[in-house]
Amino acid sequence: MSSPEIHLTIRDVEAQTRISKDTLRIWERRYAFPVPVRDVNGQRVYSEADLARLKLIKRLLERGHRPGAVVGRSEAELRRLAAAPARSQLDAILAVEGDVERLLSLVRGQRMADFRLELQQLLLRGGLQRFIHDTLRPLVVAVGLASECDALALFEARLVNQQIKTVLRGAMAGLPPALTRPCVVLATPPGEREALELLMLEAVLALEGALCLSLGAEVPAEEIAAAAVLQADIVALVIGEAGTPPAAAEFLAGLRRRLPEGVDLWAGGAGMRRLLKPPEGTFVALSLETVPAALAAWRTRPGGGF
Repeated sequence: MSSPEIHLTIRDVEAQTRISKDTLRIWERRYAFPVPVRDVNGQRVYSEADLARLKLIKRLLERGHRPGAVVGRSEAELRRLAAAPARSQLDAILAVEGDVERLLSLVRGQRMADFRLELQQLLLRGGLQRFIHDTLRPLVVAVGLASECDALALFEARLVNQQIKTVLRGAMAGLPPALTRPCVVLATPPGEREALELLMLEAVLALEGALCLSLGAEVPAEEIAAAAVLQADIVALVIGEAGTPPAAAEFLAGLRRRLPEGVDLWAGGAGMRRLLKPPEGTFVALSLETVPAALAAWRTRPGGGF
């Protein structure tokens, strides 16, 4: 424990970092951080230093770093990564992610057939879940950063996204049919073209046994609500950087009012970081890492289940 002043419960940490209790426990086992002590009742308690470090980790995860690359790092290392400009962030990602560096080198060499073959081999070696978390997430972030730094041309970034979609859709076609609830309607709001992120979210949900119905990108609220009324248990949205926080908040609040009371509203994506106040009613701020825990919670509550 990094500080003797310990007084935060796991619920406190979850509320202040938006890292779920289940994720904190997994990191404790897998990465030996955070390592809370136990109070007189045997409950986990954390220090202010743990909280500060977890907030840094959360910020880096939102930039696209994977947990295995940052959770075990010291606070000083985390601060250096968090303070790095885009070019340094890209260098840091490439230094950690050998697969990403290799994939980007194929793109820069105009070897798109080899790029797609490498993606397929990584998928076969690690399975779909590991492929999404350990390869696609950091790759998508690295491609975005490389475009910003002019290390990749815009057309090259577009080719990468199309190849990823093709490989990911092929992998999803091989999944067994979903036989359990919930039924999830997926979409992005008007003006948001995060189709790749939406596809990644759909894949993670499908891996957890959810029945997914994707409406695609830039769908008006009334169409999302109409689809949800017919058969959905959950509406899951991806909100990117395109919209302003007021516009995103207004869209979510309006959609929440249109949805039946029994239908949950979940939302994730880069734009959610800037949303200060979630809409009223049942709402879950989502990320790819929290999908399993969110589905497990839905299935175990009254009215959920199989």
